[in-house]
Amino acid sequence: MSKYNAKPSGEFETTPTGSHLARIYSIVDIGDQEYTNPQDGKTKITRKVVYGFELVSELMKDGRPFVASKFYTASLHDKASLMIDLNNLRGKAMSQSDKEKFDDAKLLNIPCMVSIVHKAKADGNISASISSLSPVPKGLEVPPLANDTCYFDLDAQNEGEKQKIPDWIYSKINWNTAGISVAQPSSVSASVEDEFDDIPF
Repeated sequence: MSKYNAKPSGEFETTPTGSHLARIYSIVDIGDQEYTNPQDGKTKITRKVVYGFELVSELMKDGRPFVASKFYTASLHDKASLMIDLNNLRGKAMSQSDKEKFDDAKLLNIPCMVSIVHKAKADGNISASISSLSPVPKGLEVPPLANDTCYFDLDAQNEGEKQKIPDWIYSKINWNTAGISVAQPSSVSASVEDEFDDIPF
């Protein structure tokens, strides 16, 4: 069982700010979600996916690594947040051919740098959010994952992967979503880091 799903002990700990060594450990398709544009007030439906990052070198008081999540629209449009972050992570922009071969399951366990910022909430509490992704500097060793990886696609549901989804994300899944998601599940190469520059993401 994933340590991420375990009951946290003690008080809530806010993820620290700054740039952290991380690995992508979960990708969860939560389906069609209602979104209200704050600029024009119009509501629309968009397909959303949640990426989970384990901050492999940043531990909480109980010894578990901090984790951080980011919600993305499931779009490979050049101006989409997901596309911008993936291009930053790769260090180069995806070509049209890359987009056509894109397989997000291959992103699991990929090392990266995650920048965390704090924002004040209306209730006075502080929320931590991911501001950007970037590649790991060459020569810097990234520790292995402590959490199990999780890949869940609503269009190709895997019961085993479904059991790994944290409750707070599970509760947001729109099970009535129909259609084709960004990518279908596939096996992840054991040498995925060695193939980092070759996989189309």
